[in-house]
Amino acid sequence: MPQQEGKIGRVSYAWQGAATTQEAVVFLNGVMASANSWASYVRAVSQQGFATLTHDFRGQWLSEKPPGPYTFATHVEDLFAILDALQIKAAHLVGTSYGGEVGLKAAIMKPSRVKSLVLINAASELDAPLTLAIKQWIDIAQQEDGAQFFEQIVKPLYHPDFITAHPGFIRKAKATMAAMPEAYFYGQIQLYETFLSDLNLTGDLGRVHCPTLVVCGAEDVLKPPYFSERIARGITDAERVLIPDCGHVTLYETPNILTTLILGFLGKHREIDQRFFKGE
Repeated sequence: MPQQEGKIGRVSYAWQGAATTQEAVVFLNGVMASANSWASYVRAVSQQGFATLTHDFRGQWLSEKPPGPYTFATHVEDLFAILDALQIKAAHLVGTSYGGEVGLKAAIMKPSRVKSLVLINAASELDAPLTLAIKQWIDIAQQEDGAQFFEQIVKPLYHPDFITAHPGFIRKAKATMAAMPEAYFYGQIQLYETFLSDLNLTGDLGRVHCPTLVVCGAEDVLKPPYFSERIARGITDAERVLIPDCGHVTLYETPNILTTLILGFLGKHREIDQRFFKGE
């Protein structure tokens, strides 16, 4: 499929697919992640004939980092400005953590434009431990010391067995964080403050009517499984999967399992290609 990169408003994006496709999958980043975090998942769903969209939220990586805090509604408007430019009326949304919360807000705000929803390690509200963790991230990010920042966040994010089994991955992630410019931490702080000020979606879960898959690492310390249970209870007929021996970063910790879950769910809820019945 042809690939197109660009910028709409304050947000940078990458689109792979025909402009007239009816089956598009949008991947929504975790707060510290980037569009590149989805590379293997983009390949997997592209091989099944889906077009794909990735983008960095305002405040992230390649996108602009205006003063915040923002709102989840702002992120949703940014997303659909891109989809409008690409002439995509509706799409499947796959979001992890912060991106899952943006996906939830999109399904609440624009239900006719969300075909299905995959929420990975997401929450619909704050509790005291989560609030404290994010406030600590703000304090550490203000020091703009990437190596120290990584040391503080690695244990709450990853399962201990993953950290032990993948020392090379952890070293590379730490080195990447250590090399981040000041602008990265400024943008992160805006996003953390958005999370603290605007995550209040539980009361609106009943307004989500699209097919929904809720996935959570069973050992997620940052957003424990009761957050995903709450979401699944609040959305009619939502499916929920707990992945054993997995922490918060399911995207990297169990990529094979997560890819299988995403492909299976999308396969159930994609539109039937009428060309198949016409022999084209």
